[in-house]
Amino acid sequence: MTKRRTKEERQAPLFWGLTPNQLVGYNLWCARQERGWTQAQAAEALEPHLGVRWTVAQVSAAERSVDGTRVRQFTADDLVAFAQAFDVPITYFFIPPRPGATWSKVKPETSEGELNRTMAVMIDLILGDANEGAPRLAKHLHEVMRDLDPTLFSDAQKRIFALARLRVLGVVGHAVGSIGGWQQSLRALADELGGLEDDVAVMLARSLPGVTEEDFTGLVEDAKA
Repeated sequence: MTKRRTKEERQAPLFWGLTPNQLVGYNLWCARQERGWTQAQAAEALEPHLGVRWTVAQVSAAERSVDGTRVRQFTADDLVAFAQAFDVPITYFFIPPRPGATWSKVKPETSEGELNRTMAVMIDLILGDANEGAPRLAKHLHEVMRDLDPTLFSDAQKRIFALARLRVLGVVGHAVGSIGGWQQSLRALADELGGLEDDVAVMLARSLPGVTEEDFTGLVEDAKA
């Protein structure tokens, strides 16, 4: 018998109810918009990486996958071509839209807690768990690259930990912004919050390579300003 989730454990649908292929279609549209390209220009940029020339209709159909009418089944080859053509990492194409976006399947009564728990799961899937995912990826890279130039591995490892560092600092920065707001309206909590800041700074410095106590302290000071 499946255990029923408590209120504190419930989550919104993963990727706000979109399938991974719909998500790729949505982000293909986003990447083209960011470049300021027409669909014809996107087709031209994709051709050397796909090996074939998509028509404007094919680009349009791929982007419209997000609406669920006809969903293109993107391949790994497609994703690599998209990343090369638009000069973004493959993970770009798995970033979810806002929960309230047009194509979102999130119910209006979904709580903030449910949204936050789902977003945490999605961040781990897309960017990796900062405590386990990044070290495992670095280890896997090391196994593949150990017979090559050691500096190549060092650069790759730095990029992995930099990504994990940005992920943690982004989440912490959001939380610190809230703490800063509390301090303005609830001055009585200032001493307790100060102690919390110190504890979290030490925890981050110990758990993630490249994150220092000064990184966290800087975020706190910015939030208080």
